[in-house]
Amino acid sequence: MADEKPARKNYIKIVFGSFMGLCTGGVMMYANALFDSVVKPPKPLANFSAGNADGLTANFQVTASGQSGWWDFGDGTALEPFDSEKTQVSHTYAKPGSYKVGLTVRNFLNEENDRSINVDVAAATASTAVGAVPNELPPAVKGWKVEAVGGTQAPATFHVTGELENADEVIWRLGNEKTEQLIAQSGPIDKYIRIDQPGQQHIVLTAISKTSKLPQVLVQAVDVQAQKSAIYTATLRVTDSGERVDTHTRTQLVSLMLRDKTGAATKSFTRVITASPASTIQSVEPGKMAKSVIKKESVKVEIAKDKLSATISGEWAVAGDALVREAGGSDVTLPLLVKEERVAQLSPTVSEVAGTLDSKQQIVLALPAARRGTKRSTAVDFSYRLPDGRRTPVANGQLDAAGNWVGKAKLGGKDTTIQARTVNGQVVITFQ
Repeated sequence: MADEKPARKNYIKIVFGSFMGLCTGGVMMYANALFDSVVKPPKPLANFSAGNADGLTANFQVTASGQSGWWDFGDGTALEPFDSEKTQVSHTYAKPGSYKVGLTVRNFLNEENDRSINVDVAAATASTAVGAVPNELPPAVKGWKVEAVGGTQAPATFHVTGELENADEVIWRLGNEKTEQLIAQSGPIDKYIRIDQPGQQHIVLTAISKTSKLPQVLVQAVDVQAQKSAIYTATLRVTDSGERVDTHTRTQLVSLMLRDKTGAATKSFTRVITASPASTIQSVEPGKMAKSVIKKESVKVEIAKDKLSATISGEWAVAGDALVREAGGSDVTLPLLVKEERVAQLSPTVSEVAGTLDSKQQIVLALPAARRGTKRSTAVDFSYRLPDGRRTPVANGQLDAAGNWVGKAKLGGKDTTIQARTVNGQVVITFQ
C-alpha cells in the first residue's frame, strides 16, 4: 500500500504535465497566428517611378511602404531619409547626366526592400518669346523718354518711347486720371498718352516680372497748360491687340515596362505623352539613355493633329529575358526632349493722340508704330471743347483699312465735310 501512493502521485504529475503542455502549445500556436495576422507588419516595398523632369530637378512618384529608409540619388550627396507620408519626392542635381537612384525601406522588424532606377537630367532650355527676352533677369526699361507732341495745352499728347526687357506685365499710370494694367511683350515702347486735366501730371510705368521680386518703376512729371479759349479738337484712339507666343523645351522621363501582364518579355513599346497646361507640342526627340536597349532607328514619334499629345513607339534591341538582364530591372527610363509653345493673349494696348487746328486750318495727328503680329483699329473723334473742359461732340468714325475716313458736320452753321487721310505715319484731318 505504501508503494501505491508514490505511483499515484507520479501518474497525476504526468497527466497534469501533459495537460499543461497541450494548453501551452495551443496558446503559443494561436499567439503566433495572432502575431502574424495582427502584430507583425507587412513586408516593406520600395516602389517608386520617375516623373517629368524640370531641368536639373528630377521628380519621383512614390508608392513605397515601410517605417523607415533612405534615398540615394546617385550624385554623391548625403542620403536622405524616407518619409512614408510623401507621395512626391524631388531632387536637384548639380549638372546634367545619368544617375542611378535607389530607395531602401524597412519595417520595424528591420526587414528590408530596395529598388533602383536610372534617370537622365538635362539643363532646361530657357523659355523664349517671339520678340521677347527670356525672363531670367529683373525687368528693365532702356532709353525711357517722354516728349510733348504739338504743345502742352490741354488736351495735351505725350509720346513715350523706350525698350522693355524681361517683363511679363506692365502697369501704366496715365497722368493723375487713369491706370492701365497690361500683359507685356518685351520690345519697343511706342505709346501716345492724352491728358485732359491741366496742372502737373505724372506718367508712371511699372514693369513686373514673375521671376523677380523687384519691379522697374519709372516716373516722368509733365506740366499741362490750361486751355485759353474754345477750340476744335480731334482725337485718335488707336487699339492694338494680338498674341504672345512663348516656346520652351522640357525633359520628360518616360518609364517603359519590359514585361507584359503575363510576365513575358515585350518586343516593343508604345507610350503617349500629353502637353503641358495651355501648351501645344511642337516636336519630341528621344534623349540619351543610361543603357541602350532600344533600336534607335525604330523609334517613331507621332504628334496628334491638335498637338495636345504625342505617341512614341519603338522596338527593343534585345529579345526575351536577355532584355530584362541587360536593362537591369523590369523597366527602363526613356528621356524625351519635348518642345512646346504657349500662346498668351496680349491685353489690348490703347494710345490716344489729340490735336488742334494749326496755321493751315488742318489737324495733324501722329500714329504710333504698329507692332508685328497685332491687329489694329483706329477711331477718330472730332469735338468742340470749351476752356473749362466741357466738350460738344461734332463727328466721329472709324478709319478704314487704308487709314481713311470721311464725315459730315455743321461747323459755324455751315455743312462741312471732314476728311481724315493717313500719310507717312500721320493722320491729316482737313475740312471742306
